[in-house]
Amino acid sequence: FPEPKRERHFSDDELARIGAALAAMEREGVILPGAARLIRILALTGMRLGEALGLRWAWIDAQAACIRLPDAKAGARAVPLGIPALAYLVSLERIGPFVCHGIEADKPIGSKTFRRAWSELVKRTGIVGARPHDFRHTTGTFAAATGANAFIIRDLMGHKTLAMTGKYVGRTIDPLR
Repeated sequence: FPEPKRERHFSDDELARIGAALAAMEREGVILPGAARLIRILALTGMRLGEALGLRWAWIDAQAACIRLPDAKAGARAVPLGIPALAYLVSLERIGPFVCHGIEADKPIGSKTFRRAWSELVKRTGIVGARPHDFRHTTGTFAAATGANAFIIRDLMGHKTLAMTGKYVGRTIDPLR
């Protein structure tokens, strides 16, 4: 059973809808703070869901503007933080060792808990087929749209090979213009 190829990234409009729905869910108190944090971190960094689920405060190096992951899919890596991502992380209240804590402050948010929150968010946005991993594709695609070369995007995404990076970068002609 071959896996269907997915080359989906969020448009500016979809990102705005996600942001508006997330803010509404927070106002209504229907999303755990850890789930809301996780969604924003995925959107701002392009991290893998598994990397962000267990994100610890101790791994955030604000001076170097990066997250130092001791163990990721391709080994230890530093996730660069742009100004918006760094400002967001610095603004958060630290409760327990995990950035995206669950109901209990000393435990990370669970995958199932996050998936329920994500499903509700997607339902509210009306975006068909949206997955958390699409933030990763969006990061790669937007980086390519700025004219970043494949080596920079590879390092940004934490890939070992340029071939893998090519799968994440949407086709865009903006840099050619």
